[in-house]
Amino acid sequence: MITKTTRRLWLYGLCLLAPALAVGGLALGLLHRERARVAERERAAVESRRSSVESRARLIAENVELLVAEAGGALMATLERSPASDPRSHLRDWAASN
Repeated sequence: MITKTTRRLWLYGLCLLAPALAVGGLALGLLHRERARVAERERAAVESRRSSVESRARLIAENVELLVAEAGGALMATLERSPASDPRSHLRDWAASN
């Protein structure tokens, strides 16, 4: 037979258990939201890094294009100044000096 004291103990236990379960459930919900927020920040950071790398690669490619164009222009200017009478000796001297 359940006595009044036993019933009271069960009631107190339930009064303690219900809020504890509610707090635990809320904590799990908050942890889930925090995990989603961290994952979103990680995605944003990865996208930002990717964009940064792409812009750096684009800048390097543009610099290489400029250097090649400048070298080509200098080469053409040198070849235009070469004497028409004896181009082989001029090219040999030019190859030796460069």
